[in-house]
Amino acid sequence: MKIMKSNKYALSLLLLLSYIFAISQTIYTPKGTSVNVEYRSEMSQQMKDELKALALSQYNNITFVSEASSKYNCHTHAWAGRTDVWMNAPEQAKYWNDKSYIEYPSTASLVTTVSYDSDDHSALKTSTPNYFISKWGSGPCFIHSADNCPYDVSTLTYYSQTRPSFSVTPIICAGSNGGSSLNPMPVGITWSSTSNL
Repeated sequence: MKIMKSNKYALSLLLLLSYIFAISQTIYTPKGTSVNVEYRSEMSQQMKDELKALALSQYNNITFVSEASSKYNCHTHAWAGRTDVWMNAPEQAKYWNDKSYIEYPSTASLVTTVSYDSDDHSALKTSTPNYFISKWGSGPCFIHSADNCPYDVSTLTYYSQTRPSFSVTPIICAGSNGGSSLNPMPVGITWSSTSNL
C-alpha cells in the first residue's frame, strides 16, 4: 500500500512540475490580435525516439519531417510558423476570426493552412493535392494524406493568409489640345505599415 501511495505522489509531483515549466506568453496574429501560448520544457531524446517509432509503426505512407517536441504543437506550427511555443485550442481560431486568414475552397491554389474543425488539429497544405504537413501533438511532424493521421477529418476548413492590397488610380490631366490624357509625369508612391498589416 505504501508503494501505491508513493507512486501516486510521484505522479502528482510530475504533473505539478509540468505546469511549473509551462510559462504563459502572448504572441500576435498578423493583424495584431493577442494569442495566448505557453513556453514548455522539452522532453527527453528517448521519448522523442519512442514517439517517432510508435507513429511510424501505426501509419503507412507517412513521411517523417521533424522530431517530436513538447515545446510546440500543430497550431503554432501551422498558424504562427513557430517551434518554440504551444497553442491550446481555441486560440488558433483568432487567426481566422480577426481575418488574418480567410476561408477558401479546398481546391483554391491560395490555400496554405487547414483546420480540422471536427478535431483539435491544424495542418499546412502541400503542393500535392490532399497532402498536408502537420505536427501530431507532442509527437513528430509528418507529411501525410488528409485522412492518414490520428485526427478526425469529418470537417476540414481551408485558409490562406490575408494579403495586403492596394489600388492605383491614374491621374487625368488636361492635355495641350484640350483633351485629357494620363499624366506622363512620374508618380511617387509612399508606403507605410502598422502592426495590423
